[in-house]
Amino acid sequence: MITSFAAEPEELLSPGFRGRPCIGRLTGTSAQVWQIPLRAPDRVLERMHALLAPDEQRRMTRLRFSHHRARFLLARGALRLLLGAYLDMPADQLVFRYARHGKPGLSGGPDPQGLEFNLSHSHELCACAFSRARPLGIDIEYRYRSVNVAGLSRRLFSATEIAELERTPPALRTHAFLNGWTRKEAVLKATGEGLTGSLRRVGVSLAPDKPARFQAPGPAGWRLEALELGSDYVGALALAPPHRDGPRDALDINRDCAGLGAWAVPQP
Repeated sequence: MITSFAAEPEELLSPGFRGRPCIGRLTGTSAQVWQIPLRAPDRVLERMHALLAPDEQRRMTRLRFSHHRARFLLARGALRLLLGAYLDMPADQLVFRYARHGKPGLSGGPDPQGLEFNLSHSHELCACAFSRARPLGIDIEYRYRSVNVAGLSRRLFSATEIAELERTPPALRTHAFLNGWTRKEAVLKATGEGLTGSLRRVGVSLAPDKPARFQAPGPAGWRLEALELGSDYVGALALAPPHRDGPRDALDINRDCAGLGAWAVPQP
């Protein structure tokens, strides 16, 4: 089961946040996605800044525009607060390591609780995904960004995908392109390849009015889902097969998280 929640940055900082029932109910092959708006008053930015490690603060200061620095700060702070809640650790004591192609993990090797996580942010929205014993990747994009759909699709999409894109009504073509982009990117983030991998070899559906799916035959054991992010954003979550020794039960946590804007997609 995949369940999504929405929270304001200031809500994540509240003392009672990590006591929410949904934080303790991430089990088996289920996954949770958190949507965080990347806007907050200065008092929240100051508290988030204190959570970041020196390398994260340096990355932030290298960004040219103040609104980009604020969005980076809120996204990284939100990730730390959510990880701290899941692991019952102080958010400012988490130490990140980065795989060969940049995928973040926690320093010290695999988490003993089997926690997997991934982050994406675009424009004024951040999305953080979590699972136990199941590698995952998430990607979101702002729908109204300027995109050279024809040029990029020729470089990044297969002939089958280009044909599907060309059949899409012109008014929906950018949406369809971003569907393909985010679905491919989510898969490559789950594998740890990121943009160093070939987007063209990950075959996915594009149609805005149909469920996300892999082109046949598709990778065995994987799951691909479109995310409901409102009218301004497109997003996708990719879940790799569970670790062989990981737990396999799934629990419906909707009833325990009332008021957090939960939606769920049952396992097929």
